[in-house]
Amino acid sequence: MLKLVDTSSLILLVSFAIILSLLLNLIIAKLYAKNGFFDQINERSSHKNLATRTGGVAIFISLTIITLLLYWKDFQIFDFSILLPISIIVLIGVYDDLYNMDFKFKLLFTFILAKILIDQGFVLQSFYLFNGQYEPNYFIAQIITGITLVGVINSINLMDGIDGLSSGFCFLVLNLINVMFRDFELYFFNLIVLGLLFPQLILNFKNHNKVFLGDSGSLFLGTILAINFFTIIKPTTVFNFDIDPNKILFSWLVLFFPLADLLRLFYQRTKKRLNPFSPDKNHLHHIIINRGYSHIKATLMVLGATVTNVLFGFIFWKIADEVGLLFYLLSSTFLYVFYFQKNLFTRS
Repeated sequence: MLKLVDTSSLILLVSFAIILSLLLNLIIAKLYAKNGFFDQINERSSHKNLATRTGGVAIFISLTIITLLLYWKDFQIFDFSILLPISIIVLIGVYDDLYNMDFKFKLLFTFILAKILIDQGFVLQSFYLFNGQYEPNYFIAQIITGITLVGVINSINLMDGIDGLSSGFCFLVLNLINVMFRDFELYFFNLIVLGLLFPQLILNFKNHNKVFLGDSGSLFLGTILAINFFTIIKPTTVFNFDIDPNKILFSWLVLFFPLADLLRLFYQRTKKRLNPFSPDKNHLHHIIINRGYSHIKATLMVLGATVTNVLFGFIFWKIADEVGLLFYLLSSTFLYVFYFQKNLFTRS
């Protein structure tokens, strides 16, 4: 049974999350550095200084400690069972950070994680569109859900290429979700994660002794966003502000840039007969950086574009309801995937 939290207890909990995350980030980064576990600098790197890929580990351990304390005090403000799938994806990310796991194995484990989440109830069983409802066969629903979960998780993982982008994007989106929905099931969980993310954002922008999220962190955040969006589409989730756009279209709108960039890269690599999972420097953030913008400016540009995109989506929804929002998303995705121009970010 979930319990309500008074304001003072909530402030104390988030403050504790910030302090704990900061301390563990510093301690774990120091341990990694002492043992020579630095992020490798290669031709795909956007940084030139030594850094550790420990942000995700610190955030996850902090979350585990907070969950155990809440469990000990019988203070269940979120479903503690979601820690199990999160643990699995973080362990995969830690191994990948240290030993560079083959992408095929990482993809396999991500699908296994998706199946665990599906069995916990995170499954797309109904499509609501144009005032109608379609319920696919449960087997088909699991396939659609699995592909969607893996797509969301990997889109955030691939987004993690410059300082503050993945963590900043997730920080923005989790705040947006908490504001947009009434009595949201993951409201308190999201607040804790936001507190845990805050120190990592700061440490990520340091000039020396930088702390990266690492694959453990980006996969962790991708999983949390996926869990959030499959919670949003539940019939019990209600919008604030007397609005009611289609929940699936809203999720697509908010995740537009990571998902559209993932599709664009897959299309371009397949067109060139390359492995669609092969790494390169053609991500949106790489293109902006290569045009001479700093990491912080590039991150702010993507976050600003995300907010602008959501506003435009709501304008189209207000004008023509679901048809307008769907038209906006389909046309924007088509243009981005097939006609995105690299010279768009050329500095004058």
